[in-house]
Amino acid sequence: MKGERLGHLLDFEALKVAAGMMLLSPFLPLLFMGEEYSEPSPFQYFVSHEDPALIEAVWQGRRNEFKAFGWGEDPPDPQDSATFLRSRLHWELQYREPHKQLRELYAELLRLRKLFPALNNPDMSCIEAMPFEKENALLLRRWSECDQIAIINFGQDSARLPLSLPKGRWTKVLNSRDRRWFGPGSSLPECLPYAPQHSITIDSVSFALYHSDDKGTT
Repeated sequence: MKGERLGHLLDFEALKVAAGMMLLSPFLPLLFMGEEYSEPSPFQYFVSHEDPALIEAVWQGRRNEFKAFGWGEDPPDPQDSATFLRSRLHWELQYREPHKQLRELYAELLRLRKLFPALNNPDMSCIEAMPFEKENALLLRRWSECDQIAIINFGQDSARLPLSLPKGRWTKVLNSRDRRWFGPGSSLPECLPYAPQHSITIDSVSFALYHSDDKGTT
């Protein structure tokens, strides 16, 4: 009701995971203005009408809409200039820590999305997801005719997981916990050695991207 953004609901590490899962998914990403640097201003519905009847109709419509949700207070007045002013973006934040690092992460993920064929392959048959329910973790593998990508999404706690990947040299491309992205650092290996069954210790609330030049297969 108050126009909360994702940055109001998640901490910084979780914001990076959300960015990774959206921009590395096989779907068309849609970014809401200011999302790329975690804009702190809420986005509240505002209008600037001149017709008093229309103003009243909009105000009553908003009240009735939110009354259905069972909230005990009125939504912000759409015609009130304060509603508009609260929703204004602070573009200068994209040049300050940690907003700067988040924006740079978005830019890097978009660059990788264009760089690796596996990430811009829209074929849904070339994607495999392996959940680790107990650990709240997910292994997402995508591939194309010339390469393959593994995306590891980490849960709330560190854990050691069994990992089975196709044969190939898997090299780390990005880790959201790296200090470059204003993270606390990580112990993840630079390369994942091939083995039928391999274990990896994952860090909490983060994601990592590994790439292999070997041809992807199902």
